[in-house]
Amino acid sequence: MTQDYVLVIGDWDADGVVSAAIIYYLQEKQGKYPVAERLPVELMPSGPRGLKEKLSNIGKSPRVLVILDIPYIRGLDEELKKFKEKHGSTIVYVDHHLSTIYNSKKLGKIVNDLVVGYSPTVILTYNIAKSLNVKLTPRLEAFVKAVGLMEKGARIPQGLKGMIKLASSLSKALTVTRDPELWRKFVYWLASPLAIPQPVINKEIIDKAVRISEETDREVKEVAVELAVSARTIGYIKFVDARKKWRRRGSTALASKLYHILKQPVAVLVEGPGNTYLLIVKAKHGGANRVAEVFVDRGITIDVGGHASLSIIRIKPGIPLESILKILREASLKI
Repeated sequence: MTQDYVLVIGDWDADGVVSAAIIYYLQEKQGKYPVAERLPVELMPSGPRGLKEKLSNIGKSPRVLVILDIPYIRGLDEELKKFKEKHGSTIVYVDHHLSTIYNSKKLGKIVNDLVVGYSPTVILTYNIAKSLNVKLTPRLEAFVKAVGLMEKGARIPQGLKGMIKLASSLSKALTVTRDPELWRKFVYWLASPLAIPQPVINKEIIDKAVRISEETDREVKEVAVELAVSARTIGYIKFVDARKKWRRRGSTALASKLYHILKQPVAVLVEGPGNTYLLIVKAKHGGANRVAEVFVDRGITIDVGGHASLSIIRIKPGIPLESILKILREASLKI
């Protein structure tokens, strides 16, 4: 039997936390969505790998489960089906990652409300608020604009550069620390209608987030500069083998930094879970998506994450490097 609360599970990064803040504001503050009455909201951060386990460990049944900015991975549809059968909850799923878009028909048979598209999740969620004629708080509006531009890799207006820096710092701090309580505090702060900072998030917390972000940036930059000299030209893309240099979180940040250093599309190879490789492709104007599609067509991928300008391709175990590079050369023609 479902209980009168809404459970929101969002990704750790800025796109996930701001999207969660929008849903929190719509539900707990406005009583508009996903239920047309004011219900309490419970918040939970998660990445794609941890989502299935978290779903299986949820005790009390929410009236509605909302999943935000978490890409589909293999087997998630079966886990959602089990969750629905066990709890009887309505499921809302909002996301922009390629793997979710590719598997939207499969997910659409299970979830009650599926919102997918190529725009960042924060924009998809913001559009829900607009469709309900709900005006967000000034702080939340500003973060929606900042994160939307940040996710698209678009040119940043001068007036938003400070907000972009803060949003980027918060995103990196949450991704590195994986602190659920800090994630929730950011949601509460973002959704607060009061203009002054709240006790849940103060200057000390923001300074800590900025400090963590700067330290992470320095580390990524040092490794990227070292790896950049080893970049090989494969067709129309620069390939960097980072398997021996990078064995931790942040491989997408590493690919982005290499992209800025080399000033052209890059593909970075790192070790993934379960004896697999991850090929992270960074290319503008949807080029990363088109490269990923070639790898999917060749049948050597387990799944594909990321979005139009940054794709994360998980390659099946046992595929030789020579085969990966051969497909990459062919795929580079699509950039």
